Amino acid sequence: MIYLRVIVLAIGLMTAISAISAEFDWNQYKPTTIQGLIKSLDESTKDIGPNRRVYVGVLRYKAIVQFTGKFRDIPKQHAEFIEELPKVYKFVPPEITNLYSKELLLQEGELQIWAPVQDVLVKPLQDELRIGDSFEIYFYYLGTIFADHIFGINEFQKRTSPNTALNRTPVRDVALRNGLG
Repeated sequence: MIYLRVIVLAIGLMTAISAISAEFDWNQYKPTTIQGLIKSLDESTKDIGPNRRVYVGVLRYKAIVQFTGKFRDIPKQHAEFIEELPKVYKFVPPEITNLYSKELLLQEGELQIWAPVQDVLVKPLQDELRIGDSFEIYFYYLGTIFADHIFGINEFQKRTSPNTALNRTPVRDVALRNGLG
């Protein structure tokens, strides 16, 4: 009888650990560079309106970028594009429009690109990173509006060296908890 209790307790503990770690699966994100991703996009997008294209390939990516420390309010065109996503992707919840009000200027080599960042990430990015720090972003490639590529950043990890990321507990992926992904 005591062995049965130990087995039941062990199964319960493993289930709880799985539930906690399943909240954010780092391995679901395909490694890429933003520049490489942009070059490969023409074959994997479809028109949804004038000057609007959505991505029909892999949605989750991760890339190493440099922190510029520059944030801005999300431009109206980008916000409107994000508002259209639940109509295009059935799995995208309407709440996605409430997740993004700021964009972060990313730097990858010579490329600089603004990307919507979940509001819950703004303060941690400012607190944990310094200008010029290398960090890994976890993002959804959402599509393009005019010539602007829209990346929705939903997590990050600070790099401790060129080849390793600081292991930290992800607590901010609101999109995944709300059904996006």
